Parts: sequence; structure tokens; C-alpha cells
Amino acid sequence: MNKKIISLTAILLCFLSVSLVSCESDDEGGNYVSPNYVAATWNLTAIGALNANSTLIYEPVTEGSCDRQTLIANEDLTFTRNFFVTTDGVCAPKTVTGTYLLDQGNIVATYVPEGMTESTAITYDIITLSDVTLEVAYTDAVSHELVFLKYAKSVPSVN
Repeated sequence: MNKKIISLTAILLCFLSVSLVSCESDDEGGNYVSPNYVAATWNLTAIGALNANSTLIYEPVTEGSCDRQTLIANEDLTFTRNFFVTTDGVCAPKTVTGTYLLDQGNIVATYVPEGMTESTAITYDIITLSDVTLEVAYTDAVSHELVFLKYAKSVPSVN
């Protein structure tokens, strides 16, 4: 009886071993395409900066604020940024379009500034990227200060 149990156990273990081994290697690369998790519509929710103690402090962006903006990152690696600038105390809407690429934890956005003919690029370091939050940091070209931006993914409304 013990020999039958041992034989049955050995056969069962051999069967399980063979069934768990794949004939193809999953490490061959194949046609896997990394998903672009940045592609979405993002609404700015907070702007952050480091204080004198190097503590990151965020200020929320309110609905009527001139700081509000929307970033639309498309699957084809183009983007549209809708934002506001203050001119003579009045918030005026602006739009910038361009391209972006994802490069080792960074978003590199390239666009042609208004009134210019040559493109410029800004590198945003990705701090957090989830299915609902995008948090990035970049160095402001004018003030040379580190700026932090928090975005929330815009969820389409269901009618």
C-alpha cells in the first residue's frame, strides 16, 4: 500500500512539474507595449514649493483662481495645456500645444512659446503617478525655483 501511495505521489508531482513549465519564454520582449498612464485629462489641484526649512508646502488651486489649468495628454504623445495668466489684474485664458515623451521617470514637454519660432522643452520629474493622481516637479525658468504641481484625473461624467 505504501509503495502505491509513493508511486501515485511521484506521478502527481511529475505531472504538476511539467504543467507549470512553459514552452515559451516570457522574457523575449514580444509585442508588449508599455501603457501610457500619463495619457488623460488632468486638472491642477495644488501648487507646491519648498519653504525655508525645505518642507514642501502645497496651496490648493480654487475654482475661480487664475492658477487653475487643465492638461490634456493624448495617447499620440501630443498635449494641450489650458491655463490662465494675469494681465492688468484680469485672468486671461491661454492655450499651449506641443508634444511630450516619457523618459526614465520624467515627462519632457516640447512646445513653441507664443511669439517665438523655436521650440523649448521643459522636463517634469514624475513624483507620483496613479490612476487618479499625477504629481510632478520642475525648475521654473524665470525664478529658478523648484515648483511642484498636483493634478487629479478628470473623470468623464455619465449622462
